Formats: sequence, C-alpha cells, structure tokens
Amino acid sequence: MRLSLILFLFIPMLAGAVEVPRVINFPPPAYQAQHQNWMVAQAPNGFMYFANSAGLLEYDGQRWTLYPLPEGQIVRALACSADGRIFTGGFAEFGYWQGRGDGQLEYHSLSAGLVDAKIAQEEIWHILLVGEKVFFQSFSALYQYGSGAVSSLSLPGNIMYLREVAGRILLPVIGQGLYERDAQGRFAFLPGSGFLGDMTIMDILPYREGLLVCTNRDGLFTYQGGQFMPWANPLNESLKTLQLNKALWLPDGRLALGTIIDGLYCLDENGRQVFHLNRANGLQDNTILALCTSQDGNLWLGLDQGISLLALSDALSYFNDQSGRIGAVYTAAFHAGLLYIGTNHGLFAKPWPLQPGRPFRLVEGTPGQAWEVRAFDGQLLCGHNDGTFLVQGQRATKISDVTGGWATISVPGRPDWLLQGAYTGIIALRKDSLGAWRFSHRLDGFQLPAKSLAWDGQGHLWVSNPYRGLYRLQLDEELRTVIELQSFTKADGLPSELRISIQMLNSQLLARAGNDYWRWDESAQRLQKVEEVLGRRLPQEPCGFILGLEGEFFRVFRDRVQWFKPDTMIAELPLALIPDYEQIIALDEHTYLFCLHQGYALLDRRRHPGGYGPIAPIITQLRILGRHSWLAGLSAPLSLPPGRNVLRFSYTLPQFTADCSFRYQLKGFDEGWSEWEQTASREFAALPPGHYRFEVQSSLSPTIAAFEFTIQPPWYRSRWMLLAYILLLAAAAFLLERWQQGRLRRQRRKLEVQRQRELHQERIRARNEQLQMDVLNKSRELANSTSSLIRKNEILLQIKEELQSLKNKTNDSRLNRYFNSLSRLIDEHISNEDDWQLFEANFNQVHEVFFKKLKAEFPELTPGDLRLAAYLKMNLASKEIGPLLNISLRGVENKRYRLRKKIGLHPDANLTEFLMAY
Repeated sequence: MRLSLILFLFIPMLAGAVEVPRVINFPPPAYQAQHQNWMVAQAPNGFMYFANSAGLLEYDGQRWTLYPLPEGQIVRALACSADGRIFTGGFAEFGYWQGRGDGQLEYHSLSAGLVDAKIAQEEIWHILLVGEKVFFQSFSALYQYGSGAVSSLSLPGNIMYLREVAGRILLPVIGQGLYERDAQGRFAFLPGSGFLGDMTIMDILPYREGLLVCTNRDGLFTYQGGQFMPWANPLNESLKTLQLNKALWLPDGRLALGTIIDGLYCLDENGRQVFHLNRANGLQDNTILALCTSQDGNLWLGLDQGISLLALSDALSYFNDQSGRIGAVYTAAFHAGLLYIGTNHGLFAKPWPLQPGRPFRLVEGTPGQAWEVRAFDGQLLCGHNDGTFLVQGQRATKISDVTGGWATISVPGRPDWLLQGAYTGIIALRKDSLGAWRFSHRLDGFQLPAKSLAWDGQGHLWVSNPYRGLYRLQLDEELRTVIELQSFTKADGLPSELRISIQMLNSQLLARAGNDYWRWDESAQRLQKVEEVLGRRLPQEPCGFILGLEGEFFRVFRDRVQWFKPDTMIAELPLALIPDYEQIIALDEHTYLFCLHQGYALLDRRRHPGGYGPIAPIITQLRILGRHSWLAGLSAPLSLPPGRNVLRFSYTLPQFTADCSFRYQLKGFDEGWSEWEQTASREFAALPPGHYRFEVQSSLSPTIAAFEFTIQPPWYRSRWMLLAYILLLAAAAFLLERWQQGRLRRQRRKLEVQRQRELHQERIRARNEQLQMDVLNKSRELANSTSSLIRKNEILLQIKEELQSLKNKTNDSRLNRYFNSLSRLIDEHISNEDDWQLFEANFNQVHEVFFKKLKAEFPELTPGDLRLAAYLKMNLASKEIGPLLNISLRGVENKRYRLRKKIGLHPDANLTEFLMAY
C-alpha cells in the first residue's frame, strides 16, 4: 500500500517549538482490524507484527494480513524469535505461528496439550524470550517453553511483567517488590525493593550500570549500588500523573516513554526532553500501549486507537505550527546564534541549535508578512510587507517604508549598494557613514512590482513581475534611472507572460515561464529555450531548481523534492514547498531548511535519508490460479504440473517510511525489466512449459530477489516421451531408409525394364521403320513393275492391233498364218503366268494377308477375281487393268460387276475404296 494513500499518513508535528521526526499514522481502516494494538514486534525478515484485538496483524510494507486465534481471542502478547517463529498469547491460549513455505502463517498451540486447569482462566499478557526459553505470563501464572515442552513455574505471588535486563531476569511481585531468578530457576527477593510492592511496575530498563524502574503512577526510580532512588529528572513529577505505560531505550541512546494520558515523551541521554508527541500535535491517540524499535532504527507505537511510526532514521526533522501562531514559513536565516523564520505572521527567532523549552518569539516590530530575511555584509535585513528592517537579535529597525521587500541583491563591483524588488518598483539601499544599510532612493523608470532580480554578465538587470512580465533593464551609473527597458512577451517565444521567475544557476541566468526554462542568447539577442538545467534534462512534470552546498542542488516538484549531487540523485524527500515561493536555505554547512505551509523541515546532510542498504525485496507469495487455485511453497525451486501455467507473484520490501516502486522480469519468458510500478504483485498467464526465473527489484535498493520454477510439459512432451519420440523417429527413419532403398531398387529395376522396353521398342520401331521402308520400296517396286507390265501389255496389244490391221489388209494366207502366229505369241506374253507370279510375289510382300483374308472371307472368289481385286487394291483404273488381264474395258467392268456381287458390296459403295481399305 502506498504511504500516501494511508489516512493521516504524514503528519510532522510541533512539540513545544521543537523539531520532531516525521510521524506516519496507520488508522484502523488502513489495516482493517480492531483499534487496540497491545504489543509490537519485528520478525527477522523485517515484517512487523502487532498484537491486535482482532488477532495477529502482519505488515510487510505493502500489505496488511490478519491471522485470528483459533477462537477469535484478543492477542494481548507478542514476541518474535530469531528462528522466525511468532509467539502470541491471549485468553486461555498461547502458542506460536510459523511460515508454511507458501508465505502464509500457520498456528501451533502450546497451551492445548497443557495439563493445567488454571490456563483455562488465564489471559497471557506478556511474552519474554530468554535464550532458548520462552516465558508466557499472565498476572498470576508463568509458563516456560523450551526443548519442545511447556511447564508451569511456581511464583511468590501475583506478578507484573517479567523482564531481562543486562542478563538478569527480574520479576515484579505485586505487594512484595522485585525478585530475581537465579541459575537454578528459583526467584529470590531483591533486597531494598520492598517499597516497590505497592507500586505498579510497568517496565525495567538498564541505567548506568544499574536499573531504571518505571512505575505507572509513582514515577521512575534508579537502582545503583544496591540502593533505589527517585529519578532525578524534572519530568519525573509529571510522569506520576500521566500513567507511564511503556519505556524503551532507543538505538541512538535516547529514552522513549509512552503514557496512557499524554502520548510519547522522548528524552536525550542526559534526561533532557527532546520532543513530546500527543493527540493534540499529531498522534492518533494519547494512549501508548506498546513501543518497538525496528531494524531500521525507527520507533513503532501500538496505540489504543491505531498504529503510529516515528521515522527516527530519517535525515529530516520537522517543525509544524498546528496552532497557527507561526504560520506559513517563506524565508529563514541563521544569524548570530539565532534561527530566524519569516512567515505570513511576522519574523520569528529562537536560539539554535536546538534548545528544548525555548519557543520562537516574534521579533519586535515585525508582525505581518515577512518575505525575505538575509544577511548582507554581516547585517541581517528583513524584506517585509511593511517595508525593510535591519534586524539585531530580537529587535528590528525599519530602514525603508517602501512596502513589500520581496528580494534583495548586491550590485556587482559596488559593495556599498543593494537593490531590492518591492510592490511598487525597485529601491536602492546604501551603507551610511557608520556602515549600516539605509534606504537611498527609488529607481526612476520602473514602478511595476518586482518579485525577483538578477544581474546578467553584460551588466543588465533582469526583473520578473509576480503577476505578468519579464524585463531587462539598463541602469545609469548612479543607479537612479532606467535608461533602457526591454519587455518580453509571447512574441519573443514565451509560452506565457504570467508568473515568470528568474534566477542564477551556476552563473547562468534562467527565466522560468510555465513548464519551460529560457536563457538569453547575447549573440542572437533573443531568448532561447533550454532542454537541460544543471546537467539534467527537464522532466515532463513542472519543476523548479534551487542550488545547495558543494555542488548539490534540489529539483522541486508540487509534492516532493529531489536532492541531487552533480552526478546522481541522493534522495527523494516527501516535502511540499509553498508554490511560487519555493525556498530551501542552507543554515550552515550541515543543515538545509525547507519552507513549508505550516512550519519547516530540517535536513541533516550528514545523515543519508535514503540509506536503506542492500535490502532485497521479499517474494511473499506465489498463487497458482485456475479452477482450484492454491498457494505454492517458496522455500525451494518449484516444479509445476502441466496446465498450471497461470501464476501470481506477490512481493514486498520491508521498509515503512518511503514510497517504494518495483520492477520485475521473468527470464525465460520476457527478457528485460518492466517499468517501475507501485503494484506489489504480478500475474503471468498461459506460460508455456519451460524453466523460468522470476526477479524483482525495488526502487530503494539495488538488490534483486529471485525465485526459480519449472512448468512441466504434458505427458506427451515429457522427457520419457521425448526419448520414445526419438526412438520412434529413429525407427521411422530406419524403416524409411529401408523403404527408400527398396523403392530405389524398384525404381532402378523399373527404369531398367523401361530402358529395355524402350530399347526393344526402339529396335521394333527401327525394324518397323525398316519394314516400312522395305514395304515402301516393295510398293514402289510393285508399282514400277506393274506399271512396266501394263506398259508392256499395252505395247503388245498395240502391236497385236497393228498386226490384226495388216492381216485384214492382205489376203496372203502365209502372211495370215504368220500374223496369227505373232498374235498368239503376243497373247502368250500378255497372259504370261510368270508375270502374274512375279506380280503376286511382290504384291504379297506389300499386302501379305490381303489374298488370305479375302479368300477366307469370300471363298467363292476365283483366281481371276483375286487378280482383279489385287489390281483394284493398287488403285489401278479399268483401262490399266484391261491390258493386264488382256481384256477389253467392258470386260473389266463386267468382272468388276461380278466381283461386287460376290463380295456383297452395296450398290452405292465404291469397290476400289473398299478393297484399298481392306
């Protein structure tokens, strides 16, 4: 939980005009439990525990957690052991709480098995840890726990709180006095303490080689050299009426005394009061029920109405004017042993350093608004609403009636002159003949309000108006008249002409307008916007700069102040200065004073306010989310089953006086740090299986906390299954290889068969081509031979016709016989069977199955029909067939007719085409 969100969280208080530490209040609504907090203790891990009326209350710096007792009893007593156990006690119950490993506490009762009927009526009010032993006590019973066993101790009577002081165990016995426990565990009366029997002893502390006995209504007593004496302190008498309840030595040697009626008193080692806090000046309640110093040196208060924390380790201390008598502080100075503060109520002074009981006193003659108090040449001047005063001790002498002395500066090279910005212009102050500052004159030519003044390197005087305007003035030699005035507006680049301020920062004059800073560029004769101031880039948020000592400076925001050395930021301070009048004054070489609305704060440069050391954040909880969410242990690396991949980490840093931011990274998932954020938890969803390392770091420490965990993969992605997958993959690869080899062999065989087939087909193709060539040649030869035969027969027929013509022209019988003999010879040659056989042989070579197929299909065909069919197959015309058959054209047609009938050819069909396609 952010500190700034807690009600009444930051309330620096005034106690008798004394600077006090910061008080952080935690009201019941902040921690969500009952009002009363009976005891406070801190565990070794830094967590704070409170015995609350509702149960055991835990605060880790970010979250409050309540652990009720088994039957909801009030937790009255509390103690934390070095082994991390938290012992608690209440009505009829005592035991201890111990972490389960998942960030939660688990209760173990020690009284449940106790054979003692008395415990059922007892209420445990106090727990004391002594070595390995734990003592639980009520006002009439005392139980000892050690070596795993609980025993009841015999007592000399009813008792108050058992104490260990410098190795001695002391027991106040009501009505008797003090008893001391010896080595055998027996209680022996402490001589001389009998007079304490009628007193209620609340605490016993070590004191100067002796004891300091603190009673409820009778004050404090010292025990030294065997004698008891009332404590010689002026406060002792007052404590008799305030009901002292708790006492505690602080780590720095101071004494804290908590009362029932009037809050907390803090005394130094010499017994002088340092401060007093009560409800009237800041605590939530006057009743102090518990005191506890934490590991960081701060003081926790258990109250009847809440919890408070005093930030004693802070370098800051506070003076706060709750009464309103002092008012808002606008200026301050340390001069001649006095601390002066200028407020809206006047100029106040008190001795400084701290002198308890010496309040601020109004400097005579200075009521009203004091704007500036500053020493010039050993003389303290106060710029005031009513004019300007020369201050000497608790008295002030007015040296100027010009109202509103806002700011005073020296004149370079002229040590006897000062210039002051006022409500109605600028005035000059000058030393008189005795060396005292006195009013000299007003400057002519500028009568506007002048809130701040500064000289540049060229001798010009820069002036800012508190309402509107920025000016550069050139003065005459006598510092009486403005001889040149230049005004700057939005036309010169300024974002606004309102509320402009000027200041010198490391010899550089800067003007602040709005959120921007500007400097004067002498060469360009214009204002130039700057991006860096004092080596730091300007943030987006508006801020101002104030110089400190030895190169230090402050960056002032609306609600905080950052303290820098030249190369690094020292700390961030939870301070809100007065807007438009931000002032941080170095009182001496060790102390800064911050002007606040209701007082001031002091910063001791010797104490580092951010000194938290190498404290690592603590990962407090890991919650596994899902249908059935559960808390995981954080004591060792965690292995999560498959599917448990939605995780929420909670973490904290056990420090309690500063706002803390965190950043994280989950190595193995999103490498790189996140942005800083105030949230103290982080959820990761749908994380894939793998090994992860969660790291978290706080903004207050460089140390990193880490937790490693593994999300197991599902069974089908486990290591064994991965091995099985590898084996299966290897087997599959082997089988694939075998199959591939077989496939390659089959492919080679197939390719070989294909190649053989292709070779065979190539050979067949070549043979077919050869056959085709042969057939073509034979066809050509057949055609040639047939053509020759036709030509021969035609010639023979012509010769025969010529012989027949000659025969018809002669009657010579001898010649006729000769002609007849020649005709027969010609007919023999025309019908020569050898010609047909040669033709048939050539024809069969070209058309080898023609005759067989034709005769098989048409067996009634005669040789003459077959011869005609062969000639028609060769597409010979009838006039070419006639000579071959030695018949006339008509005879050929008759033979064609008879052939058509024998083969049953349709009348419309072409016989030649039929036979050519046959």
